[in-house]
Amino acid sequence: MASVDRDALRSFLLGNDASETLVAEAMEHLEHFFVAAEDGKYPLKPVGEIDLEVVKAAISRSTGQEVEKVVPISQAQPFPRPEWMSEGVHGAILDDRLEDSLGDSIERDSLEEGFESSFGDGLRDKLESGLRDRLGDIIWPSIEDGVRESLKNILWTGLEGHFGGSFWANLVYALELVLAGEEEQAQTLFSLLDAWDGILILGEKEDESGVWIILVA
Repeated sequence: MASVDRDALRSFLLGNDASETLVAEAMEHLEHFFVAAEDGKYPLKPVGEIDLEVVKAAISRSTGQEVEKVVPISQAQPFPRPEWMSEGVHGAILDDRLEDSLGDSIERDSLEEGFESSFGDGLRDKLESGLRDRLGDIIWPSIEDGVRESLKNILWTGLEGHFGGSFWANLVYALELVLAGEEEQAQTLFSLLDAWDGILILGEKEDESGVWIILVA
């Protein structure tokens, strides 16, 4: 289990003149990440417990892009074993090829590019120089490091880069919008933070625009 520091993050936001109401709301939307870090394991949910339409809408609103569908991949059984194949052979195939095939199929930094397009220039103009760096410095010990630790037993190493960049971008942009006092835009990214609950958003398919891949239990 990792240590987290809700108070440090809250104090940083309030100390940089963010709205108390908006900060309180942001902390509520981050709570499931804090809990995952404290528990030491990120709680993926079965696909039957995930509303894919809600995830689809949250990605679309936050990136400003059309999302045609969301495709779930089961962490427990990403590729069902054919009846004719032995368990040993099936396991060897997964170990040898899964990380490479999924890594090559997912466009890296899909969410971050969408956020940059939707919020980037205007948001930077409203924040004092260096604030993003200071925000990053406080996010890492407060929550980011703990969430990454909670994923060690469930996430294929080759996919960490896809997930890590997406999660980091969602955190940073949401909290920058809080610091900038942009309540309506912050609400958009709060909805996406909620959508992470029980899933990992891996990114958009490399060869199919508008198709996004998520990881479920």
